[in-house]
Amino acid sequence: MIELTVAMPMYLAKRIVWLPFESLIRQKDIDFEWEIVAAEEQNTETFGEIEIEKYRENLEKIGCKRIIYIPIQKHIPLPNKYKLIADNTSESSKIFIIQSADCYSQPKRLVQTYDIIAKQGYDWTFSNLGLFYNIKTEHTVLYDQTGLDAYRGLNMAAKTELIRQIVPQDLKKGIDKWLVSELARIKGKKSSLLIKTNDSEDYLYGLDTQGLNTISIKRYKKMLNRNSRFKKTRYRIQDILAPEVVERLLDCKQYCRKGFTI
Repeated sequence: MIELTVAMPMYLAKRIVWLPFESLIRQKDIDFEWEIVAAEEQNTETFGEIEIEKYRENLEKIGCKRIIYIPIQKHIPLPNKYKLIADNTSESSKIFIIQSADCYSQPKRLVQTYDIIAKQGYDWTFSNLGLFYNIKTEHTVLYDQTGLDAYRGLNMAAKTELIRQIVPQDLKKGIDKWLVSELARIKGKKSSLLIKTNDSEDYLYGLDTQGLNTISIKRYKKMLNRNSRFKKTRYRIQDILAPEVVERLLDCKQYCRKGFTI
């Protein structure tokens, strides 16, 4: 019985979406069945179902029982994509993990999220801490919002039953905030939304990337301005990722979007 869904909304991610799949085949300690539901616009930057299928054998070895690929002919806002993915989850799914197309999830993300939502009964979880790697500059920083009054951050996940009830909006920004507010509306009020952060040291083995996604430039400027949430760190991708993944990530430098000149 499938209990967890990895939701993968993909857009213009042809050059980088291999990275989350590399992290998924390296997940540890999974003792439950799970699935991947991906949705992607069809254009010249499409990653595609054929490429995803290359990971099937290794995914099945760690309990992935179902892979669904939804081709989208015309671009839709991210909230609509969340809803589309939710409507295609297995009926038995309890957990909806949002997997960004340019992020390498830490090796125990799935099992930790399962524990928080399926076993402990929380509605929503996220992380205050995480490493960001800029592909163009090969620069790594620590994202840290510990102590801030926030309901959203990295590694976000929720009960699948709540995500199925969201009413999509045509939003281009503020989507994370909207999603938490929408879940609170479904529950009745924010105070009734059971939230727990996941800030174990395992975050040091995960990575968000900058340079090949559509929001990188805005976030990169904050990193350059030493935004209070971004801090210096000694960690390098060589300390975090397998050598073959490091090599491929370094090769992505040639595909970085314009705007990363420093």
